[in-house]
Amino acid sequence: MNDITEKRCEKRINISCELRLRSLDSDEFYEVDCIDLSGNGVSFYSQYLLQIGEEVEVQVIQPPIWFSTTFMIKIVRIDTQENGIFKVGAIIEYEATK
Repeated sequence: MNDITEKRCEKRINISCELRLRSLDSDEFYEVDCIDLSGNGVSFYSQYLLQIGEEVEVQVIQPPIWFSTTFMIKIVRIDTQENGIFKVGAIIEYEATK
């Protein structure tokens, strides 16, 4: 039985796509694997350790149509998996502007 409490108000959509993340204090992007996305949140697997409360710029890249969008997230949950990868949950803060 799954005892995970749903914390998002919006329906989650399982989506397999690449996310590119950039900390606000860096110009460098790194890639992570999206788990799911909703109107107000996102979860993903990352080999990079983020911090709770950290704000991060996200670019969603979805081939084959190469859909792309950019927004800001705030990290709210980090769970370390058995393989050392981090499962991260974040809320979408606002659309990023260039």
